[in-house]
Amino acid sequence: EHQALIAVLGERELATEEFVLTEEVYQRTFEEIEEAITELAAIIRAADFPAWERRLTVAYRERTSSREYLEEVSASPLLKQNGVTLTGLEDYFRRVVVPSRSAAKLDRLDFVDATHVKAITVIQGEAYILYWLVRENGTWNIGIW
Repeated sequence: EHQALIAVLGERELATEEFVLTEEVYQRTFEEIEEAITELAAIIRAADFPAWERRLTVAYRERTSSREYLEEVSASPLLKQNGVTLTGLEDYFRRVVVPSRSAAKLDRLDFVDATHVKAITVIQGEAYILYWLVRENGTWNIGIW
């Protein structure tokens, strides 16, 4: 499936002049991100908030811990139905991330550029963004776009 993506994307440049997606880059990045997601899943299954927090970009941490964002997520039907009001980043981690991401599976990558990638999972034929990942200092971290 990603061969078709490579064929299309390999013919045009993505985001910056220097970045061209090749089969080799796709495969190497897929393996790196698959490893990162395996690590994140173990952290989430263990409900290890400090380890998870270390894997967040500054932008993700700031956005997700903001009062506005927590109120927005708290208003989602599932949380509202269960009477959950999120109070902070750790609360978000324990009540939203842990239940929804501990068994995450990577199916494909959508490249934005060399350091920004959407990790995609496919559930019942539908593609969903599992994570927006940003490469910082040699590590793939959870970010926002």
